[in-house]
Amino acid sequence: MPNSNTEPEVIFLDYVKDGQARLLVRWNITEVKTEERTSYDYSERVIWWTLPKPYATLEDVLAYLKSVQVEILEWAMATDTTFYR
Repeated sequence: MPNSNTEPEVIFLDYVKDGQARLLVRWNITEVKTEERTSYDYSERVIWWTLPKPYATLEDVLAYLKSVQVEILEWAMATDTTFYR
């Protein structure tokens, strides 16, 4: 389980290439306090998300990702599922 000393974003846009966004998707974010510091534990997946159209600005891409945040989160969490026989 990843750990960070800064509070992670649920969806972090890493970069965009050829109409696809590389996203770091995080869930189960929990705050862990110790005497020394505060840290955050979370589950994470790196996924590629195809953008539906060319966007002119970074703000446009971020607005689109925010509008489909639930779908992205559900998709990333589903890729974390392992089926055993």
